[in-house]
Amino acid sequence: MSKRRSLFFGSLARLTGAGIPVVQSGEILKRYARDGSSSEAMRALGQGLERGESIAVALRPSLTDLEFRMVGAAESGGRLSAGFEHLERYYALLAGARSKMRQAALYPLLILHVAAAATGVVAYLWGRPPLPATAMSIGFLWAALLLCWMAARGLIALARKSAAADALLRALPFAGAVWKNLALTRWSAVMHFHIISGQKFSTALEAAADACGGAGLADATRRLANAAANGESVAEAMQRERVFPEYFSIGFATGEATGTLDVETALQMKSCMEDATNSMSVLAEWLPRLLYIVALAYGAWMVLQLAGSIGGQYQRAMKGDF
Repeated sequence: MSKRRSLFFGSLARLTGAGIPVVQSGEILKRYARDGSSSEAMRALGQGLERGESIAVALRPSLTDLEFRMVGAAESGGRLSAGFEHLERYYALLAGARSKMRQAALYPLLILHVAAAATGVVAYLWGRPPLPATAMSIGFLWAALLLCWMAARGLIALARKSAAADALLRALPFAGAVWKNLALTRWSAVMHFHIISGQKFSTALEAAADACGGAGLADATRRLANAAANGESVAEAMQRERVFPEYFSIGFATGEATGTLDVETALQMKSCMEDATNSMSVLAEWLPRLLYIVALAYGAWMVLQLAGSIGGQYQRAMKGDF
């Protein structure tokens, strides 16, 4: 999914960046894209533009909240190609990290399956049918892996709506840094493109709240939007919100004082993407290691089971009980 989205937005970035009208760019992608979602998005784009809709609105059925806010802000600011390029880098980051984690997880998963299959040997040594024991052990392993996957997906989905779940996810080792940095990456990008398009602070902040993907950050951002609508300094209001790093409030204070918020938000957007890249690399390195530790522990337990079975067989042989 992430790899396809990166290819999709990257192609749009290069086509529109070369001066090719977005309608013609869409026709090129519709002609050569192999996945149905990209073709359908380009078909909807053409039909929407014919009805007089903006590019973002025409593409809305095919876009996530982040993508819609990003494309809309970039379109308003006359930086459509830059908006597509940012989405390309964002999805390329996700795709690269997922690929690295999958490759690194293959060996520990193999150890887990070999250890699970060893229950058949234990059962055989105790005189029980080996196949049912092996099937049950592997079934329990798959169920445990599926449960972990569903729990992770459920927590992520809940963290988009619940500030408590968002705070819990942020507190997790390794994964918390990834979640926080990706949310700030989405937030800062939407803010930057809204600011360069001349949108009001409150409007930009509401859009960033909808796009960031984290309930805690979204709630804090809406409080900032209320403060901005009341004429309060965003930098001062941001100081009261712990979800924002220190360099955010300093950057906004600098931008408000010098009139360079477009520059400050561009720097924040770049810094957040770098932090997200680093934290994803750390997660991709350590998650398979944690899985490897679990695999070794499970393998060691199965070795003890085998040793006990062999010892039991030896004792029965010594007693003449075959």
